[in-house]
Amino acid sequence: MTNNHASPGGPAGPAGSTGPAGSTGPAGSTGPAGSPSPAGPAGRPDRSGQGVSAPPNPAGARPPRSSPWGVVAAASVPLAILISLGVWQLYRLQWKTHLLAQIDAAEKAPPTPLTANATPKPFEKIVARGTIGPEAALYGAEVRTTPDGMPKMGGQLVEILHRPNAPPLLADLGWVPEGATPVTGPAAITGYARPPEKPGLLSPADNMAEKHFYTLNPATIATALGVPNVAPFTLVALGTAPPGAPEPATALPRPPNNHLQYALTWFGLAGALLFVTARFLVTRKQK
Repeated sequence: MTNNHASPGGPAGPAGSTGPAGSTGPAGSTGPAGSPSPAGPAGRPDRSGQGVSAPPNPAGARPPRSSPWGVVAAASVPLAILISLGVWQLYRLQWKTHLLAQIDAAEKAPPTPLTANATPKPFEKIVARGTIGPEAALYGAEVRTTPDGMPKMGGQLVEILHRPNAPPLLADLGWVPEGATPVTGPAAITGYARPPEKPGLLSPADNMAEKHFYTLNPATIATALGVPNVAPFTLVALGTAPPGAPEPATALPRPPNNHLQYALTWFGLAGALLFVTARFLVTRKQK
């Protein structure tokens, strides 16, 4: 009779047999629904819940920078302009200093008689004789207080000094109010030679119809007065005059000489630009 019951000490089943609910052992175990569990450090599951993250930015990474030569090139153009303006003012300083020295020497020297065809140096003091008028015009515009105590608009009275056997002269006799009567008759005028002017960008236009001029050019004014071929300079009267007569100049003109200040200003701006550019480049390199 055959015995169908297994013996309690019978042999075990084959290796890899499943346990309850078909779960496998710890090695290679699966999670719910057979999905693999993410593994953390040392085989532990990652419970952060964030999944796989992007790799972090490498430490010390910098955005690309432009070449420093671009900064140098951008600063070099205004730097060259500022230095050029400073050098130009130094040339102007030298010219103005020489001009003022000429004026000082002329002021100290006594006036000399003007010969027939002589052309004196600029601002040289001279004496010219002849007959004034009747041609007259007004130069410039200036308000002055007249002897009656009232301010009035006026200008410099310019007339023609006719000389025997010599070219006529344009003479600036001094300030008069508008509508003043021209001076006529024989005269000996002591003054200085003033070179002709050129109109500037902001100079008012001459009024030919009313014979009112704003640029002291003897050829232009004398031609408008009907007297061509005048001497190439203006005789500006010096001295004093009685009330009611034209008020002449009392001294030679002294143009301002501020060119050294202008030069220092331009050079200072160039130095500031150079310092800022160098500081920027050094700071940029240290970052």
